[in-house]
Amino acid sequence: RVIVLNGDGCMLMNLGSLVTIGALKPANLTVVVIDNGIYEVTGGQPRVGHQTADFCELARAAGIAQVADVSDPEQWRQTASSTLTAPGPNFVRLAIEPRLGQSTPKPRRPMHAQIQRFRAAIASR
Repeated sequence: RVIVLNGDGCMLMNLGSLVTIGALKPANLTVVVIDNGIYEVTGGQPRVGHQTADFCELARAAGIAQVADVSDPEQWRQTASSTLTAPGPNFVRLAIEPRLGQSTPKPRRPMHAQIQRFRAAIASR
Protein backbone atom coordinates (compact mmCIF):
# COMPACT_ATOMS: atom_id res chain seq x y z
CA ARG A 1 0.00 0.00 0.00
CA VAL A 2 1.32 3.44 -0.96
CA ILE A 3 -0.03 6.49 0.85
CA VAL A 4 1.08 9.88 -0.42
CA LEU A 5 0.69 12.85 1.93
CA ASN A 6 0.78 16.13 0.05
CA GLY A 7 0.19 19.76 0.93
CA ASP A 8 -2.35 21.83 -0.95
CA GLY A 9 0.27 24.20 -2.38
CA CYS A 10 2.34 21.30 -3.67
CA MET A 11 -0.74 19.60 -5.12
CA LEU A 12 -1.68 22.80 -6.92
CA MET A 13 1.78 22.96 -8.49
CA ASN A 14 1.61 19.29 -9.54
CA LEU A 15 -1.94 18.82 -10.85
CA GLY A 16 -0.62 16.76 -13.75
CA SER A 17 0.06 13.93 -11.31
CA LEU A 18 -3.71 13.51 -10.87
CA VAL A 19 -4.11 12.87 -14.60
CA THR A 20 -1.35 10.26 -14.50
CA ILE A 21 -2.95 8.56 -11.49
CA GLY A 22 -6.37 8.65 -13.15
CA ALA A 23 -4.97 7.08 -16.32
CA LEU A 24 -2.84 4.38 -14.68
CA LYS A 25 -5.30 3.62 -11.86
CA PRO A 26 -2.81 2.10 -9.39
CA ALA A 27 -4.90 -0.08 -7.07
CA ASN A 28 -2.48 0.32 -4.17
CA LEU A 29 -2.39 4.15 -4.08
CA THR A 30 -4.08 6.67 -1.81
CA VAL A 31 -3.32 10.38 -2.10
CA VAL A 32 -4.15 12.57 0.91
CA VAL A 33 -3.97 16.32 0.32
CA ILE A 34 -3.69 18.29 3.54
CA ASP A 35 -5.41 21.56 2.69
CA ASN A 36 -4.94 24.60 4.94
CA GLY A 37 -5.52 27.15 2.18
CA ILE A 38 -2.14 28.86 2.61
CA TYR A 39 1.46 28.55 1.51
CA GLU A 40 2.66 27.80 5.04
CA VAL A 41 6.32 27.13 4.23
CA THR A 42 6.85 30.52 2.56
CA GLY A 43 5.12 32.67 5.16
CA GLY A 44 1.40 31.93 5.18
CA GLN A 45 0.25 33.68 2.02
CA PRO A 46 -3.23 32.65 0.87
CA ARG A 47 -2.96 29.80 -1.63
CA VAL A 48 -4.01 30.83 -5.12
CA GLY A 49 -7.50 29.48 -5.80
CA HIS A 50 -8.09 28.45 -2.18
CA GLN A 51 -11.72 29.52 -2.44
CA THR A 52 -12.38 28.35 -5.98
CA ALA A 53 -10.18 25.37 -6.91
CA ASP A 54 -11.83 22.15 -5.71
CA PHE A 55 -9.23 19.39 -5.37
CA CYS A 56 -11.89 16.69 -5.16
CA GLU A 57 -13.51 17.79 -8.41
CA LEU A 58 -10.09 18.03 -10.05
CA ALA A 59 -9.31 14.46 -8.93
CA ARG A 60 -12.65 13.21 -10.29
CA ALA A 61 -12.13 15.05 -13.57
CA ALA A 62 -8.72 13.37 -13.84
CA GLY A 63 -10.34 9.93 -13.61
CA ILE A 64 -10.02 9.09 -9.90
CA ALA A 65 -13.36 7.63 -8.84
CA GLN A 66 -12.82 7.14 -5.09
CA VAL A 67 -12.73 10.68 -3.68
CA ALA A 68 -13.43 11.91 -0.14
CA ASP A 69 -13.62 15.46 1.20
CA VAL A 70 -12.93 15.47 4.95
CA SER A 71 -13.15 18.54 7.15
CA ASP A 72 -13.27 17.43 10.78
CA PRO A 73 -11.50 14.88 13.03
CA GLU A 74 -14.56 12.65 13.53
CA GLN A 75 -15.20 12.49 9.80
CA TRP A 76 -11.51 11.59 9.31
CA ARG A 77 -11.80 8.76 11.86
CA GLN A 78 -14.82 7.40 9.99
CA THR A 79 -13.24 7.78 6.56
CA ALA A 80 -9.56 6.95 7.12
CA SER A 81 -9.74 3.22 7.72
CA SER A 82 -11.89 2.40 4.72
CA THR A 83 -10.22 4.92 2.41
CA LEU A 84 -6.67 3.92 3.27
CA THR A 85 -7.35 0.21 2.74
CA ALA A 86 -9.82 0.20 -0.17
CA PRO A 87 -8.59 -0.60 -3.68
CA GLY A 88 -7.48 2.58 -5.33
CA PRO A 89 -6.61 4.88 -6.56
CA ASN A 90 -8.15 6.89 -3.74
CA PHE A 91 -8.01 10.63 -3.16
CA VAL A 92 -8.73 12.46 0.09
CA ARG A 93 -8.79 16.19 0.68
CA LEU A 94 -8.23 16.73 4.39
CA ALA A 95 -9.12 20.30 5.31
CA ILE A 96 -7.27 21.72 8.31
CA GLU A 97 -7.04 25.16 9.87
CA PRO A 98 -4.08 27.32 8.88
CA ARG A 99 -1.62 28.10 11.65
CA LEU A 100 0.25 31.30 10.97
CA GLY A 101 3.41 32.41 12.72
CA GLN A 102 5.06 29.02 13.06
CA SER A 103 8.68 28.66 12.12
CA THR A 104 9.42 26.25 9.31
CA PRO A 105 11.57 23.30 10.38
CA LYS A 106 15.13 23.48 9.12
CA PRO A 107 16.62 20.44 7.38
CA ARG A 108 19.08 18.40 9.45
CA ARG A 109 21.69 18.52 6.68
CA PRO A 110 22.45 20.74 3.66
CA MET A 111 20.48 20.07 0.48
CA HIS A 112 23.50 18.68 -1.40
CA ALA A 113 23.97 16.11 1.39
CA GLN A 114 20.30 15.15 1.23
CA ILE A 115 20.56 14.66 -2.54
CA GLN A 116 23.64 12.46 -2.11
CA ARG A 117 21.87 10.32 0.53
CA PHE A 118 18.83 9.97 -1.74
CA ARG A 119 20.94 8.95 -4.73
CA ALA A 120 22.84 6.41 -2.63
CA ALA A 121 19.60 4.94 -1.33
CA ILE A 122 18.20 4.54 -4.85
CA ALA A 123 21.45 3.02 -6.14
CA SER A 124 21.51 0.43 -3.36
CA ARG A 125 18.14 -1.05 -4.37
